[in-house]
Amino acid sequence: MDAGLVVFRPTVVDSRANDDRPRRFSSGIPHVVVNGEFVVRDGESTGAMPGGTISV
Repeated sequence: MDAGLVVFRPTVVDSRANDDRPRRFSSGIPHVVVNGEFVVRDGESTGAMPGGTISV
């Protein structure tokens, strides 16, 4: 089975996106792991895209 993990600081999480910059990362989420690969590490994108699609 594949899994994802998000490490976050609940008292700090906040959206920084706006109309001019809709793809900005939220603050307070330092790490995101998808299928065993870091997608966000230390608050920065790694460029990895290990996710897939789900067929129903």
